Amino acid sequence: MSTMCIESRQKFSLVKTSILQSVNAFREQQRKKLEENSDKLNLGDVTSINLSKVEGGVQTNVIPSEFVAYFDMRITPTDDFNTIEEMIKNWCKNAGKGVTYEFLQKGLCRKLTPTDTSDPWWNALTSVFKEENCKFQKEIFIGGTDARYCRGAGIPAIGFSPMINTPILLHDHNEYLNENVFLEGVRLYTKIIPRLANLEEFK
Repeated sequence: MSTMCIESRQKFSLVKTSILQSVNAFREQQRKKLEENSDKLNLGDVTSINLSKVEGGVQTNVIPSEFVAYFDMRITPTDDFNTIEEMIKNWCKNAGKGVTYEFLQKGLCRKLTPTDTSDPWWNALTSVFKEENCKFQKEIFIGGTDARYCRGAGIPAIGFSPMINTPILLHDHNEYLNENVFLEGVRLYTKIIPRLANLEEFK
C-alpha cells in the first residue's frame, strides 16, 4: 500500500488534465484486467489508484501557483514495484516541468505466504474449515494490516475474517457485524488457535 502526492508548479488545468488522464488510463487497464479474468482474479490481484485529496490556491477566481494531489495506490505484490514507480516518474515527466512526486507511505514487501499443502500453518488452518464444512475463498487483501510487518520480517502471516454473510463495508459509515456472526467467529477461533499452537512440526 502506498500514499503518494504529486506537486506541480505549472498551470493547474494543464497538469491536472495530464496527470488525471494517465491515472485514469491506468485504472481502466487494471479494471479490464480484473473484469476479463473475474473467474481467476480478485480485487487484490490488481493495482488500484484513487485521487483522494487536492490542495492549492487561495480563492476560487485565482489560478493557483502550485497545487498538490494525493493518491491512494494499492499495489498488488505480484506487480513489480520498481516498474510502477518508473511509470509514475513518466507521468510527471510527461506532465511538464515542475511536476514532482513523493511517497508519504511506501510499502515494499512483496513476500507472499504459501497457501498450499506444502505449508503446515495453512494445512492446520484449513483443516478446521474442512471439519466445520466452512467454505472459504483465498485472496490478497487490499487493505493494510499489521501482517505486513510480520511478512517483512520473514514470518508467514495469514489473515482470517470469519464474517459470514456480511457485506464488505470496511471503513464505511455504516460498517457493522451481526452479533451471531461475531460469536460464531469466536467459536471458530477457539478451534483454530489450539490447532496452530500445537503443530507437530514445531514441537
